[in-house]
Amino acid sequence: MPDNLNPKTQKRSLSILNVDLNLLVVLQALLEEKSVTHAAKRVCLSQSATSNALKRLRGVFEDQLLVRWSNKMSLTPFALEIIDPVNQAIDAINTVLGDPP
Repeated sequence: MPDNLNPKTQKRSLSILNVDLNLLVVLQALLEEKSVTHAAKRVCLSQSATSNALKRLRGVFEDQLLVRWSNKMSLTPFALEIIDPVNQAIDAINTVLGDPP
């Protein structure tokens, strides 16, 4: 199948109107901690709420984001690609709101 017809190689296009922006904070924690438990503690949510957020994020991005590999969680290639843009988005929001990074 040509790359331009393969949905896995096409750039994802999401509307800010269709995404709960609160999920960005959880996403940032998950990407940095690589653990649902540690991310949950970091954002002051229960483990089940964070797991639910991860499930929602997987649906939004159509990617697993975190996968179990041996005894630990690993980031998918797509998750690795979005680390910097997610951090930049959170920093920009913090700047607008006047919150420290």
